[in-house]
Amino acid sequence: MMQFLTLLILGVIVFLIMRRILKNQAEKKIREQIDSYYEPQGEFKESETMDEPLNFGYKNMWFAVKADSNEEIADLLDLNILGKANWVNGMEESYNKRVFITPQVKGWKLICGWGLSKLVEGESADVKILNKLSAKYGEAHYFFNHRVNECHIWAKSENGELKRYYGWVGDIGKNIKIEGEPTEIEKDLNLVNTFLPEAENEEAYFNDESLVIPHEDMVLEIAANWSVSPMDLYKTEDADNDFGVVAVMR
Repeated sequence: MMQFLTLLILGVIVFLIMRRILKNQAEKKIREQIDSYYEPQGEFKESETMDEPLNFGYKNMWFAVKADSNEEIADLLDLNILGKANWVNGMEESYNKRVFITPQVKGWKLICGWGLSKLVEGESADVKILNKLSAKYGEAHYFFNHRVNECHIWAKSENGELKRYYGWVGDIGKNIKIEGEPTEIEKDLNLVNTFLPEAENEEAYFNDESLVIPHEDMVLEIAANWSVSPMDLYKTEDADNDFGVVAVMR
């Protein structure tokens, strides 16, 4: 009997150890898959010649700040600068899961690219970054535009404090966050707000013809009003004739 109990206990211990090993292996595999999702493809090559600004703003995300130093921005966001880049190179890398910090445009630097994804993942992570930038530079804006899942976000922070945040995901037909008072450009818009009690009756609420559903061009219009629209960059005379930089997360 004692021998049977001993074997049983040993069996349970071995089972628990094996389950822990398999769980750790599974978690490691999942983490590797997540890390590979954020991994840029190919090596970055510095630009040798400057070019003219390029438009962007669809299927991208960006912060806007009035800053001078790329190095200062990179340090603030825990980014490693890989090297200088012109607009063509920088924008290509922004869609290659790296970050492009643009030359100044109308006094603003735009920090853009899918390399920001990991930086802003997690609850309110984008707000924390936005407040961090505005605490340093006085004002900072954040925009997100993705037509596939119809996710559209605009947010503004001043002196380290969030002043306005509006986020909508059309795929699920809901707002993800709304904070602060509408800014001047938003005041005449009856923007959808699924946090309102009347929105619980979805059929009646969404049949209101005055209701405004956010779209990708609206994000760009608000960006133009607050700072600068990245769709108005081509041929602009208000951009510095300089390189930007490409960076990655540390």
